[in-house]
Amino acid sequence: MAIHCVMLLDNNPLLPSSHALCLAVSQLSAIVNETSTDPKPMTEISFYFNVPNREHALCQLVSKALAKHLSINILTSSQAAASALDGLLWEVPQTGFLPHCLADDAIAADTPILLDYRPELLPVRDVLFNWTNGLAPGFERYQRVMEVVSLDDEARTLARERWKAYVAQGFKPTSFDMMDRAG
Repeated sequence: MAIHCVMLLDNNPLLPSSHALCLAVSQLSAIVNETSTDPKPMTEISFYFNVPNREHALCQLVSKALAKHLSINILTSSQAAASALDGLLWEVPQTGFLPHCLADDAIAADTPILLDYRPELLPVRDVLFNWTNGLAPGFERYQRVMEVVSLDDEARTLARERWKAYVAQGFKPTSFDMMDRAG
């Protein structure tokens, strides 16, 4: 915010000097600038499509996010899906593991990856992997939302619907064709 001071009737004893006024306005401007907040940046939404093995792609993407020291949530659509991913995250990659737990676990606050089917239990973190067929409740609170889409026609149709829903809400998703990256 630029402040422009105008010389004000310095000879009038009832008014403060123009210098004092400029100083006061300048100090007020500094206070306003310190307390104003920048608007939150828009959530970055990425679709990874044409994925031959969705679960392994998830593990690779989670591993990359973890290597960047990002905090991660994975939202599934059911307890069974969460259990299946729980087992997989302990097995893949073969040379290590991806440290994770359910959102209501006692060690959740100290765990970089939270996995759950109950969105209300997931605290906001840097990245949300949406492993459901719809938009994740509160997705806009995350810095980044990642969608992993298999080759299955039904999964692709549901992903197109989510893409359109994001766009309808003013978001600009990006897409990554994993077939192009494989070859």
